[in-house]
Amino acid sequence: SYWGTFTVSSNSGDLVLNYLAPTVASNVYTASSTFTVPICVNSVVVECWGGGGAGVTTPNTGDYGGGGGGGGAYSRKTVTVNALETVTVTVGAAGADSWFQAATNVLAKAGSSGSGNTGGSGGAAGSGIGDVKYSGGNGANGVTGSYGGGGGAAAGTSVNGNAGSGSTGGTGVAGGGSGGNGGAPGTAGSVPG
Repeated sequence: SYWGTFTVSSNSGDLVLNYLAPTVASNVYTASSTFTVPICVNSVVVECWGGGGAGVTTPNTGDYGGGGGGGGAYSRKTVTVNALETVTVTVGAAGADSWFQAATNVLAKAGSSGSGNTGGSGGAAGSGIGDVKYSGGNGANGVTGSYGGGGGAAAGTSVNGNAGSGSTGGTGVAGGGSGGNGGAPGTAGSVPG
């Protein structure tokens, strides 16, 4: 048998399945979909990232910019499957959770969106489901002069995501995407989460 990788990704969240199969496979998805389990496969290692939260686009208090969104969390777990089973794969868009099979099996929490000039919280590892879990970074608060706060970075495969700071998005870690920079207008973060 050979080690294979199955990757599901969007602009916000990701989901990766590793499995033993007769061939090495790598599939990238940009939206929620289904996965048909190959013949002779009875378990998969699932890795998923929650979607990052949205930054606030319009400041609503004083002369502060909007808060940056929090980065998505990461979860990994080995899941038992049946050959030729069709499994639902849900890839969280901005501010939405990602999961495999069901939200009660493997789940990575999304980062929360900013509110007013306050940055959103990173997706919480403790609220996810998996054997290995890491939290996304917090979004930064808006800064004076109408600049939005930087978004939090997504969690990585072995470490929590970095928080945004001022108008600068959190720096990406191994396996996780960077947070978007705030500004007028801000920039989107990178995948995953």
